Amino acid sequence: MKLKDFLYIIIVVLVLVILWAFYDKEQRAKKANLIIKRLRKENHDIKTSYLNLLEKYIRQQKNVDVGLIQEVQKLKKNTDTLDFEVHIELEEIINNLNDGKAEEAIRKLAKIVEHKLSEKVKEDEDFKGKPMLHNLLNHAAKCNWITKRQFENALLFKEIRNEESHQIATVGESRELALSILTGIDILYSI
Repeated sequence: MKLKDFLYIIIVVLVLVILWAFYDKEQRAKKANLIIKRLRKENHDIKTSYLNLLEKYIRQQKNVDVGLIQEVQKLKKNTDTLDFEVHIELEEIINNLNDGKAEEAIRKLAKIVEHKLSEKVKEDEDFKGKPMLHNLLNHAAKCNWITKRQFENALLFKEIRNEESHQIATVGESRELALSILTGIDILYSI
């Protein structure tokens, strides 16, 4: 065997080892993400169960303020309102905000709002048209799922999302970005 052939074999083996390492790293990352999602789901289920037990306990006690029971119910409703996947997406949005990527956070938040509104209009026979964010927001306002103020703020939210999706290196005013993020979260809890 010549030296040249030996070098080719070594190069091929090194390339295969490098490819295997990258593939293995990607597979480990996927497995880790699945484990994290499962653990977060379990955590969400435990929180819900805990709040159910807490509510039962409070109801069994005598001389308990009605406001306390209402607060527990409100907390439980807020926990149950947003499903597990939405919580994961919201965590990604928070990470984007921490990294100074507000426009990206708004784009992701708009995706969540659009998805939740799409799910809601599936049950509504009055909805006509394509399930696009603008149509969904109009219908939500018409059905009083969101307030007039939320609708007006959502139009700014939609505009910033469209700019981020269709333009390069967008930079919005910080107060508009903050208002849009708060509006998106407010709409999620309203619908």
